[in-house]
Amino acid sequence: MQTVAITAATMAVISPVLKTARSAGFQLMATQSLNQLGKASHLYLMDNEDRFPPAMEARDHSIHAWFGEVDDSKHTDPKTGVFYPYLKGPTFRDPSANYKPYLGDGTGFGYNWCTLGSDACATGNYESFNHSQNPAELSQLSHPGETVMFASSVYVNAQWAKGDGQFYDYGFVSPPSLWKGVPDVDFRYRGATRVDLDNKTVESDGIALVLFTDGAIKPLKKGDLEDKLFLR
Repeated sequence: MQTVAITAATMAVISPVLKTARSAGFQLMATQSLNQLGKASHLYLMDNEDRFPPAMEARDHSIHAWFGEVDDSKHTDPKTGVFYPYLKGPTFRDPSANYKPYLGDGTGFGYNWCTLGSDACATGNYESFNHSQNPAELSQLSHPGETVMFASSVYVNAQWAKGDGQFYDYGFVSPPSLWKGVPDVDFRYRGATRVDLDNKTVESDGIALVLFTDGAIKPLKKGDLEDKLFLR
């Protein structure tokens, strides 16, 4: 009995340490992935007169997004993504973003569709999401070092919006004013995410990884993100 008690006490001490180490490992892999995306995107900009790629275009039986073609069965072909020619080998995937397939490439990162991939935030025409218009030019950004390009992402299909409550892979991020209590930026590192059914919100005490257009990668908490970081 004493041995069992000692083992239980030891595990109680070790388990949080192992959990923290595992989360740190996931964060490192995610940082490597974002670094790849940052380098690929800047090569893309050089080849496209400093214009960012459109976020998405809906077609008859598929959606062509920045990360690749998505067919009716939600299968994504990453080889058709705009950055694929610039990536040196396969993109690192974040094992902590083990979400159901939806609109993403499985890496767990989303593109600032509203400002870089379209002009929806500038015009207020958010219904253009499926047909992105007028993606940004680098020269249009007032503060490139303070403009989000990519971030860890997720789509929570909220139950109060007649959803199934599941977490889905999502290749886009939006400014906080569009979250409506359900962030598409995923604060999945070094913390826990909780769905609050009573208040109809998704809460997290963790951090998100954010890649800015100047190539800097920063770990940020929910309270650190403001609309101005998502705008031109």
